Amino acid sequence: CCHSHFSTNPTVLTSARTPAERAKPKPKPKPPPKPEFPLIGLRKRKNENYDIESKSQKMKDISRDDVITKLNDFIQQLSHTTCPCNRDARKMTTCTCMKFLEDKPFVVESVSNAILDYYDLPALQRKHYAVERLRYAEIGKQEDHNAMSGPQRIFTLPLSYSYFEQHDLPGTTEEDDDGEDSSESNVNKQELIGQAFKHRICSHAFHTIHYISQARLQTLNKYSSGDLSVGHHGNAGKKWAGGKKYSEAYDSLRDTLNMLTEEYRQYEKNDDIILPLQISKRKVYERWQNERGWKVTRRWTKTDLLDIGENWEVLPGFYKTEEEAIANGGDVRNAAKLAVSWTLFLRFWSTEFPHLKTQGRVGKGMYGGKYDFEKKRYYT
Repeated sequence: CCHSHFSTNPTVLTSARTPAERAKPKPKPKPPPKPEFPLIGLRKRKNENYDIESKSQKMKDISRDDVITKLNDFIQQLSHTTCPCNRDARKMTTCTCMKFLEDKPFVVESVSNAILDYYDLPALQRKHYAVERLRYAEIGKQEDHNAMSGPQRIFTLPLSYSYFEQHDLPGTTEEDDDGEDSSESNVNKQELIGQAFKHRICSHAFHTIHYISQARLQTLNKYSSGDLSVGHHGNAGKKWAGGKKYSEAYDSLRDTLNMLTEEYRQYEKNDDIILPLQISKRKVYERWQNERGWKVTRRWTKTDLLDIGENWEVLPGFYKTEEEAIANGGDVRNAAKLAVSWTLFLRFWSTEFPHLKTQGRVGKGMYGGKYDFEKKRYYT
């Protein structure tokens, strides 16, 4: 018993943590999922109803009341959450500006109508509205604000004036008085509207209820600061290898198909020109590529597709670039001309020459005659 204090306790040994484990920070709890904006893919119909088509929902010809109901649910979910932390702060800070809308369905309905009115505006007017809100918020921003206390509430709550004028506060009329006690039934309509107009929300809440992304916000901030310059794409003004243009290749392809149209115009039927059986789109494409100086290689797969342009090979006597042709003692006429891929060729044919029809391949059921496999020809 005198050596009992040297006995090992397996529970204590397994619960002991190494210094590395103690230094490892604990995983942060995952925030609750954000409510999804319900008006993604919204489009107004001529009959004043709406269509919503996005990855998560597809709805056709729904009324304004149904859209407002979806917005009410979205705003109510936001009122039970907190806005994320301020990026300028050195610690986690949250904002509870949307908590104001809890147990206030009358104000929530007004906010939903204001958001839908915003989306009913043309794109240019929506941009003007957002820019004016950003400028007004910039005026109310405090320069000496402490970021540790949370984000600034500098945006006004979007409210529908017409909804306040046309509707009464629930519980104030005989039709709506059901005897229930709510937080807003104890306050008259004017006081509640005054509180709503005085309330301010943070920038994250404003961007969320208007569905303004970060990329869109950067553009709006430029407009609000007076920068009206047109943004340029990163590849604007750059020339691709060789400095050639596709227009010349399409003009050549257009001439080839026009010649094919004139040659077989006598086979016109119901405004369509039916090409002979031995002419296929693949053969026309390969012949045109050969005229441009390219040899089209094939990938013998199940779909029997043609290789992409990076795998093309030049025909004997041609070079891929003009510089290569001159370096080898040739002429610029020995340089292969620009050609388009098989996919672009098919798209060009179906877009500009839809009347030019081929009869399909053997065994595909696209030709009405019978095929003699011994003589390898069709007969009727």
